[in-house]
Amino acid sequence: MTSVALLVLLFGVMLLVVTAWVISITSRVEALEAAVARLTGQAGVGADPLRMGASAPAPAPPNPPAVVAGDGMAEVRELVRNGEKINAIVRYRALTGAGLKEAKDAVEVMEG
Repeated sequence: MTSVALLVLLFGVMLLVVTAWVISITSRVEALEAAVARLTGQAGVGADPLRMGASAPAPAPPNPPAVVAGDGMAEVRELVRNGEKINAIVRYRALTGAGLKEAKDAVEVMEG
C-alpha cells in the first residue's frame, strides 16, 4: 500500500469515529432536552429556561388593590397583635396580591 492510500484510509477511519461521536453527543443532548422539557412541565414553568437566557425579565406582578376591606384585614391585624408577623405578611399577600416587600411594609405599619 502506498503512503497516500494509507493516509486516505486513516482519514476515513478518523472521520467515521468523529461522526459516531457527534451522533452520540447529539442523542445525549436530545435526551437531556426532553428531560428538561418534562421537568419544566411538571414544575409548571411556562417557558424553557435554558432558551430564555439569564437576562430574561421576570413577569410583572399584578397591581395590588389600594385598599382591602372586610374580615380579611381584621385577620391580618389580629395576626399582627398576636406577634405572628410572618403569617400576617402571608395573609396580606393572599388578600391583596401584593409583593413580599409591599406586604412586609404594610404589616410593619400595622405594628405601629
